[in-house]
Amino acid sequence: MTDAAPDPDLDAEARALAAHVIDPFRWHRSQGRSPRPTASDIEFTLFRARGLGAEADRIWHSARGVSDAAGRQVGRIARARYGVRSPRGGLIPIVVLLLTIGMTAPLVLLGIGYRGHSLEPRPEAGAFWTAIIGGAMFVAALVTIGRPVPRPTFFQSQVVCVVLGGFATVWVFVTDDPAVRVRLIVGIAALVLTVVIFWVGRLRDPAATAAIDAALDDARAEAASGIPRERERLKAELAAEFADRDDCELLRRARTIAIETLHAEGNAAEDTAPDSAPGAYIIEQRTSDWMPRPQPKLGRRRTAANADRPAGSPNDR
Repeated sequence: MTDAAPDPDLDAEARALAAHVIDPFRWHRSQGRSPRPTASDIEFTLFRARGLGAEADRIWHSARGVSDAAGRQVGRIARARYGVRSPRGGLIPIVVLLLTIGMTAPLVLLGIGYRGHSLEPRPEAGAFWTAIIGGAMFVAALVTIGRPVPRPTFFQSQVVCVVLGGFATVWVFVTDDPAVRVRLIVGIAALVLTVVIFWVGRLRDPAATAAIDAALDDARAEAASGIPRERERLKAELAAEFADRDDCELLRRARTIAIETLHAEGNAAEDTAPDSAPGAYIIEQRTSDWMPRPQPKLGRRRTAANADRPAGSPNDR
């Protein structure tokens, strides 16, 4: 805020505007929803309370465009470095993921969960699709032979091998049909060989394995280098836009009052840049949307600070 003496009329108008911003969050909290708005949320609500919804939407979309572009750049960087093995958009991880999901079909056809659904076991079709999925997995593994795949892809191949391969093994000893038995053995062998190839590829070159496991983090770090420049560009455009407006100081003061009032009531958001142009917090947060959110630890103890917050708050993201 400026050091000039406050204008009582402006201060009163700012407090009235801030009250329109604060009241919805208080109402949600009174209903047990316990919202924890960010400075961006408060600022967005402030714009709408002032009748500047179109401006808020434009700022939001401009900043989100920067975030989306950074997210796409991460994929491009990872694919340029690792090609079909890229953990973001690479052909091999996509194929393995689809086959992991697709193993449901042969499992059902082989009778898994029979009492939970009305489909009769069809071992001939189940054996056929087990061989198909195993063969497709094996071909994908051959494409990467000698080179590591991402950890999630390796894990998914293990899941298919254990679940589908294990269930198919049971049928090998149960069925009397030689054709079914052969198809099951082919599928099981292909699944086992897939896991072995992936395992050897990761084992033989620990440095390359560590690099591909960290591929997305490295790509995000590279993409993030351009975010501050884009963020400052948007803020400069915003400052120029509000320089000629007569309500810029009103919005600043109302924003400060709203954020500080909610902070005093237990909200975490703080007014870290009170002199910034209105909309700066929206830019700050929306240009960070492409970064993964830290996940809360499961089973954590509820502390005194969060004991009054019901689980599943709409802002727990």
